[in-house]
Amino acid sequence: MRISPETVAKLQALLTERLGKAEASGKAVAPTRELPRDEEPVVLSAELRLILLLHEMVQKMSDVDMERVAEVAKQLQSGDYSPDAKAVAEAILNELGVSATAG
Repeated sequence: MRISPETVAKLQALLTERLGKAEASGKAVAPTRELPRDEEPVVLSAELRLILLLHEMVQKMSDVDMERVAEVAKQLQSGDYSPDAKAVAEAILNELGVSATAG
């Protein structure tokens, strides 16, 4: 699966927003508490923080409606599936955060 540059940019913006500009730039961040002498702070790379953010986002996604998937698959196999192309396009644009213009 390839991720478009636009999606990467949106994810990077989200990472910057969620973690703050200093953390997203990959710079070390001071610990939030005093550490005992035998403990060292853990600093996560920007890539790992992005992976953790994506994991969190996936965890929050709604579950797949398997009954609906089976229904659509059956319609596809029988040739009875005819989605509204405009509604599909608008849903895709909405999912990408792009507003569809009336025309």
